[in-house]
Amino acid sequence: MPVTPFHLGPAVIVKAACPRWFSLGVFAIVQAALDVEPTWNIVAGRYPVHGGLHTLPEALLLSEAVIVPARSVIARFSPVSWTAAVAGGLVGGSSHVLPLIASVELRRVRDDLRS
Repeated sequence: MPVTPFHLGPAVIVKAACPRWFSLGVFAIVQAALDVEPTWNIVAGRYPVHGGLHTLPEALLLSEAVIVPARSVIARFSPVSWTAAVAGGLVGGSSHVLPLIASVELRRVRDDLRS
């Protein structure tokens, strides 16, 4: 489901555990950037909804591209270190796609066991 708030749950826990080392704002911007692809595919009537950006390598590449502008936006409201921005961005990109990858792999295993 695109643009879901459920991705933010684990990030809030990480932010509470290490507030100086993790940017929740950069995390959220990376999450939103990744959700552009499935939103566009739904509007365009394309299937599968989750395309190439929802693979781990491409999600991490997008995360890296978004970290710098996201940090600039967040820094307007509160100071954010580069360490926190990079951590938030990379955790945002990887945690966004890992549940999808896991569910696809579980379905594949289930189908293999049935045959």
